[in-house]
Amino acid sequence: MLLVRTLNEIPSLHKYFFITIQQASRMESTGEKNMIQVSQDTADLLTSAGKGHWLVPRDNPVSAKGKGLVETYWLQPNKRRPSMNTASMRLSVEGSNDGYGMSSSGGREELEVHRALSKSWKNINIENGVSIAKERLIRWNAAILESFLLKIVEQRNAKEGGDYTVSPLAEVNDFTPSEEDKVLSFTEKLCEKVMFPDDSYSEEYPVVLVGTSIDPKARAQLLEYVAIIASKYRDVPFHNFDHASHVTMSANKLLNRVCTAFVSEEEDFASVAARTFGISADPLAQFVIVFSSLVHDVDHQGVPNAQLIKEQDPLCEKYDNRSVAEKRSSAIAWDILMEDRFVDLQGAIFTNSREMMRFRQLLMNTVLATDIADKERSKAGKIRWQKAFHPSDPNVLDDTSEKPENIRSLKATLVFEQIMQASDVSHTMQHWHTFKKWNKRLYSELSKAYREERGASDPRENWYGGEIGFFDFYIIPLAKKLRECGVFGSAASEYLDYAVENRRRWEEEGKEIAIKMVNDYDAQHLRDDVLDEEDANDLQREEDEGEDFGQSGLSSIMSYNEHDSKGEEDEEEASAFDSTNYSGRETPFDDEIV
Repeated sequence: MLLVRTLNEIPSLHKYFFITIQQASRMESTGEKNMIQVSQDTADLLTSAGKGHWLVPRDNPVSAKGKGLVETYWLQPNKRRPSMNTASMRLSVEGSNDGYGMSSSGGREELEVHRALSKSWKNINIENGVSIAKERLIRWNAAILESFLLKIVEQRNAKEGGDYTVSPLAEVNDFTPSEEDKVLSFTEKLCEKVMFPDDSYSEEYPVVLVGTSIDPKARAQLLEYVAIIASKYRDVPFHNFDHASHVTMSANKLLNRVCTAFVSEEEDFASVAARTFGISADPLAQFVIVFSSLVHDVDHQGVPNAQLIKEQDPLCEKYDNRSVAEKRSSAIAWDILMEDRFVDLQGAIFTNSREMMRFRQLLMNTVLATDIADKERSKAGKIRWQKAFHPSDPNVLDDTSEKPENIRSLKATLVFEQIMQASDVSHTMQHWHTFKKWNKRLYSELSKAYREERGASDPRENWYGGEIGFFDFYIIPLAKKLRECGVFGSAASEYLDYAVENRRRWEEEGKEIAIKMVNDYDAQHLRDDVLDEEDANDLQREEDEGEDFGQSGLSSIMSYNEHDSKGEEDEEEASAFDSTNYSGRETPFDDEIV
């Protein structure tokens, strides 16, 4: 009563109150379950308040009575801005930086990025309701890539001698790649070493200055590219987009340790660059490593290369029966990057054919390094490591004619391959709970493959002992190499310590964990088999009943004139039968997570 009296006394309030109620009613009628929808006005207010990252535009405008088509947004207030432990996250521009490595005026550029992402969802058939968790990962990965791309832009600007103190953007790149530049070929042998430029050892260090940003189009294309890569990952238990993100996180951590590896206050950037073989001052190479981490398992089928070869997968002939999955992933990622729709992103990464060649070489070297089952490449890798880091070893051919810059480039190439290999299995060198989580996922993937007759051996037979062997013969030696090369600082010891500790705990607790994991997995799939059998029986019963119904229907038609009323009764009975058999059924396992 008080509200009505107040509204009647103040006509303007009466008007705005009912407009608000009417607008809320329209929003409710076009909403979706478990989603918060806001209007354009609310979106503008949130954006101006620095909360534009909470907003996800709807795929299509909604129809509102009296207003026609209006654009609305999904509100996700729990969504955090991606955090990056890199130089770019140390930027601070009061009132202008949006926390995603890019300053914006009024937040409009941020909304453009949101629209681009929403468009990419539609292109790759991802619905808004199920994209929230994946979008968070996509944005986080894009932020990591952007942090290294910003360093590329800053170094490029510094070399050109420009004064970029306020929001510098990359210059328009007039470089046009040739068709040869765009080809990723696996016909030639991998490079023993990828040559690093001489200026990687200069005193200049690519620290991202305040306000540095990349072109908005390139930034939007980077986000869309990551979204498309995410869609290319298959729904398998282990080698999925979550795994790719985990690998990217580890690679980013190791690279950041390289780039900030000062051993004393007197050490300058040039000495750090020399001690890290030029890696700390080469942002393009750093970008390639996080890029490779993101794409290294694209389209992975959840089975090893040996199984693909056994099945005579068409990819095997294409890739000469060697590192089939890894070559497939590299080719997909490169071919998508070379599409015309990513021309601005290409321009931000490359300025000439030489840079494109280095990118391709590092991409192939690092991704193919994750194929640890390739014995020939593994043997060659050991020889290369000895040549680079133990040249006095009598078992290694001492090539005295090798130039110092070649040895430096060999060391840098090997370090990048070690980053990739360590990141690919980083769960074994992290916290015990992280190791157990990913270990369970890997077991599920291999068990799934074996159940589907796509696995050479039953993982149940020796999972406990196999993990101990994996620690002893691969993980711990790999962690020791991280420390041996001397570029990762305390991170190398941290990885080794976790590997040793996880090995110790697995030896003590692994038998019980493996038994429970096997039993849980078998019980889960026993229930699934029961449900599959019931579904098959129901389907057969429905088909049989359909045939019976068809025969009775034919008889009814033939005798329709004589039994008209009887036919109507049969029709009612059949209708009642259909409604009970096609309404669905509940099972005791509906609420269980598969």
